[in-house]
Amino acid sequence: MTRAGLASINCTSCGAGLNVLGGGRVVVHVCSYCGAELDAQEDYKVLRKFDDLQRPDTPFRLGMEGTLFGIDWIIVGTIGMKDGPWRWVEHQLYSPTHGYAWLNVEEGNYTFSRRVRKVSHPSWMDSRWVESAESRPQVLLNGERFRYYETSDARITFLEGEFTWAPQIDDTTQTISALSDEAMLDFSQSGVEREMYRTIWLDPAELAAAFKLTDPLGPPLSRHPLMPFKGGTNDRFMTRAAAIFAVACIVLSLFVAATANKRDVLGETAISLAALPQTVEFPVTQTDRLVQIDLGAHPSNAWLWVGMEVLDPEGETLFESGRAMEFYSGRDSDGTWTEGNRTANLRFRPPAAGTYQIIFDEKETELWISGSEPTSFTVSAREGVRSAGWLGVLGILFGLVAVIPLGRRLWHRTVRFSGSDWTDED
Repeated sequence: MTRAGLASINCTSCGAGLNVLGGGRVVVHVCSYCGAELDAQEDYKVLRKFDDLQRPDTPFRLGMEGTLFGIDWIIVGTIGMKDGPWRWVEHQLYSPTHGYAWLNVEEGNYTFSRRVRKVSHPSWMDSRWVESAESRPQVLLNGERFRYYETSDARITFLEGEFTWAPQIDDTTQTISALSDEAMLDFSQSGVEREMYRTIWLDPAELAAAFKLTDPLGPPLSRHPLMPFKGGTNDRFMTRAAAIFAVACIVLSLFVAATANKRDVLGETAISLAALPQTVEFPVTQTDRLVQIDLGAHPSNAWLWVGMEVLDPEGETLFESGRAMEFYSGRDSDGTWTEGNRTANLRFRPPAAGTYQIIFDEKETELWISGSEPTSFTVSAREGVRSAGWLGVLGILFGLVAVIPLGRRLWHRTVRFSGSDWTDED
């Protein structure tokens, strides 16, 4: 008996009807009913029998057909794999025009693997290289950079269907995996056989539609390193618009600062705390811009709070306020340190031109340790001040919005390698 022209056979062990799905490279056919491994090259004689095999959980079955990347595939084989507590399923696919590939199922994640042709082989990444490397090993494949991700030693727990080699239950394969931005490169070795596969992510919805599954594929149970970055539909627009607004805000803030017509209306005047209450006056001519009152003192390991009342040219109270000035210093195990601010200011928009008054009538001081409380403070005032700081802050906020998509993408790349078994100590 030869495979040419066969559409089905009867299992030579149990007599069950089996569909012949794969191409001419098929070596063995494992019966789905009795677990017998049949030699597809010699009249399907029984080579060995695998009893009491537990079928792994997978939504795909032998004979299912689907179209991926414009190519028609049929599932011809199923392998159950295990590495410690992790289990997954590998389905061998066959295309009459494109040969063989693999559809992999692991905790609700779906990937597609194809063998890398020898003419494209990069340097072979093996366990000796990984164990002796001082930095994470890397290889290049057609300009795509792959960085070491993990090493696994998986054994076969289930077999069903047709295969291009003769696998056995408990056969073990060591796989060194390396990750790029879009794919994974697997360096697999079983005995003396070595093969390399490039693996990519499959969208569950598109995969279900490709194989005409009646039930949708559920969400993944774990995060797979090949999961693509899912940016917002408006990320590009948001980045460009926010960047433009950020530049505009910064330019406007510089323009506002450069066109300010500031003028001193009150020179620096010393006020004795012991002589409070005290009143100072200053003239204002520009009502379309702000007036800024500046205070200064020299506390040492102490703080000073000064209360004030500002009167308009009619002698009416415009507002009441207060400002604090403080300064602390010391030494610890990290050296000397200082904190606090010995100056303070406030701004207001004058409702009319004329002479304004500031009445200082309250004060509070407190000494911390080994310092000195101030006995006086200074006051000065300027008119024609323009507030451009808010434009600068707005520009920074727009800048942050512009880089959020980039930050999310960089974070995604970092998270992808979070499951790697490589450590800096390796």
